[in-house]
Amino acid sequence: MYNALVAAMLASIILPACLVWRCCFIGRVLRIAIAIVLLACIVISTIKILDITGMYSQEEAIRKDMLIYKPEFIPLPPEGVQPSNGLDNGLSAPLANQGVVDAQNIANSDIVGWLTIPNTAVDYLFVQAEDNDFYLSRDLYRQRASAGSIFMDYRNSKDFTDFNTILYGHHMKNGSMFQSLRKFRGRDFFNANLTGTIFLAHGNYTLQIFAYMVVQADDSEIYNGLDTPQTEREGFFSYVKANAEQYRDLGLTHEDRVVTLSSCSYEFSDARMVLLARLVTG
Repeated sequence: MYNALVAAMLASIILPACLVWRCCFIGRVLRIAIAIVLLACIVISTIKILDITGMYSQEEAIRKDMLIYKPEFIPLPPEGVQPSNGLDNGLSAPLANQGVVDAQNIANSDIVGWLTIPNTAVDYLFVQAEDNDFYLSRDLYRQRASAGSIFMDYRNSKDFTDFNTILYGHHMKNGSMFQSLRKFRGRDFFNANLTGTIFLAHGNYTLQIFAYMVVQADDSEIYNGLDTPQTEREGFFSYVKANAEQYRDLGLTHEDRVVTLSSCSYEFSDARMVLLARLVTG
């Protein structure tokens, strides 16, 4: 009887102590686990921030490097005066942009020309590869780069003789590449900014902007109409007018050629914003 009483007393002391110890141990393990998870989140977030910062820095560095190749706009001479490219190479017409020529010869033979849209961040050399994937993640030196490059659809002719020439660029959150084309969604900005310029090695084109749209990534009218026959171009222009968020009537005809600037947008899944312009020589 006495032994049983002692055992009961010991149990009443030891069992609560064990429970307390067990709870403390479990609590300590949980605290350690939570701390590890929080630390992992901090590390992962830091790595992502560094990656993003590095991506932006890399894109900015490449952009600054390429500014040495930026052409200067040379207006056409008065009628009857023979144009000159200012170079002692026997070329007189059309005008030559030595910066583009140098970029092709020194930096990358894939370079096609230079694109400028005033009052935006769009002021870049652009390239063309054998597919539309290569320059999604490579810079103008053909090196791996998350920001990619501005590039021409591989199906297009480099001389812009197609009905619809498409240029692609990433939608960068820091405002670089094609992100600032979103400004054209606003009526006031669209009305105030009418043109852009494309500089090729031996000539310039003016872009007369006429529409801003948000479309699906697989919109066949926009992305498959590169060589639309003249007899079907009226349908293309009607489609753009009917679906554009911003539009101005330039009196477009079947003889006109179009340049489409395309980038990601986020109104819905696989959305793309596109800015369309008529291509005019000079």
